[in-house]
Amino acid sequence: MKANLNGLYGNRRKPVKKHGYNPTHFVRMLDQHGALDTARHLLKSAEPQEGQFTLWKKNLLHLSIEALALDPRFQPLFSSEELACARQRLEELGYSATGKKEDE
Repeated sequence: MKANLNGLYGNRRKPVKKHGYNPTHFVRMLDQHGALDTARHLLKSAEPQEGQFTLWKKNLLHLSIEALALDPRFQPLFSSEELACARQRLEELGYSATGKKEDE
């Protein structure tokens, strides 16, 4: 499951770049720490990351670590606190816990 998460993050880099966003700091963290440790680190930070707002502006929150953490395939990898943080951050930006816009 952890390997699948690493692969999924790698696959999501291309669509983000296609939309004019190159998350260099995030990619460096992925390369150094792997997907799971990077996601856990970012979810434990007190404030949402700048990259999340960039994804929101570009209507790409479905590619965020928060959306991936809430994906049923990966939820077992995260603590209840991490999942609650992911859910709250997405909801604050107008997305439901599933990562879809609430007005859709």
